Amino acid sequence: MYITLIITFLLMVIVIVPGIQNNIETTLKFFFWEIEAPLTSIIFYSALLGAATVAVLILPKLARKYLDVRNLKKQLSAFKEKEIKAERDSV
Repeated sequence: MYITLIITFLLMVIVIVPGIQNNIETTLKFFFWEIEAPLTSIIFYSALLGAATVAVLILPKLARKYLDVRNLKKQLSAFKEKEIKAERDSV
């Protein structure tokens, strides 16, 4: 858990420090759009968009893991109940 917090903090520093140091007005051209904005905001929103994309792409995998764990817990409790029942019958 702590390693993910440390990595997240370092990634945030990597994104924030250049943004603060390069606070100049720049033009962003994307197909037909042309936006003038500070470089800081472009870097920030790009990182935010990347994080949102990763979160959306990893969601199905996390849901599948959650469902698998829930199913395995149910199976484990069923096996434990069968084991207890078998022990009672053998005594």
